[in-house]
Amino acid sequence: MGDATDPRAPGNLWKVTDVWPIPHTAASWYLTADGRLTRDMCTNLPAAVSYAYDPKDPVRTLGGARLPSNLNGPVDQRHLQQRKDVLRFYSDPLMEPLEITGEGCIELFVSSDAPDTAFVVTVLDVYPDGYEWPIRDTGIMARYHAGQDQPNQLELGGVYKI
Repeated sequence: MGDATDPRAPGNLWKVTDVWPIPHTAASWYLTADGRLTRDMCTNLPAAVSYAYDPKDPVRTLGGARLPSNLNGPVDQRHLQQRKDVLRFYSDPLMEPLEITGEGCIELFVSSDAPDTAFVVTVLDVYPDGYEWPIRDTGIMARYHAGQDQPNQLELGGVYKI
């Protein structure tokens, strides 16, 4: 995917292969407590970020792959910028195109004072004008931290890998 508003932009082409997995180089990115998304693992910063979630004011889902076909697809996500219950992490602007092929994986280590909660991760392409194009999204209920076949409530003070 590339900038759909600029016909000269790189990307916006469909690729096909006869081999899977394709030759690739795995890359890891790290979330930092100061809101950065970086290729470098940071060990000298505080390791936790937190937020308060109000179940009476849920985060509204707009667009993405998890909605009926008439409502999904890329929808500008700037409406979430002011929410205090949405954590945002930004990389430095990319100086060259970045190709992401296949499945992505994110590991979160979470703690909650609720017995269950949902975590959603969305990868966005932020355009120079501020438009936030969703590339990929996924979500999980924390009760499935041990696996989809092993629902288990969270314990206060526990840290869980999801």
